[in-house]
Amino acid sequence: MMFGGIFGIILIIIVMYLLFNKTSENNSYPSQKKSALDILDEEYARGNISEEEYLRKKKNLS
Repeated sequence: MMFGGIFGIILIIIVMYLLFNKTSENNSYPSQKKSALDILDEEYARGNISEEEYLRKKKNLS
């Protein structure tokens, strides 16, 4: 009976460790914000938008 309680506590500690470890990793790398033009350039480079659409959107953003 005592072992069940101990294993439950150990399980909770492991879960908490994994959750906090995961969130601290995300905070250690500063987020890089991309400008709208950078995102547009990437979409065009991937072929997700046509040249005509790219030029039209670029004109609107500038």
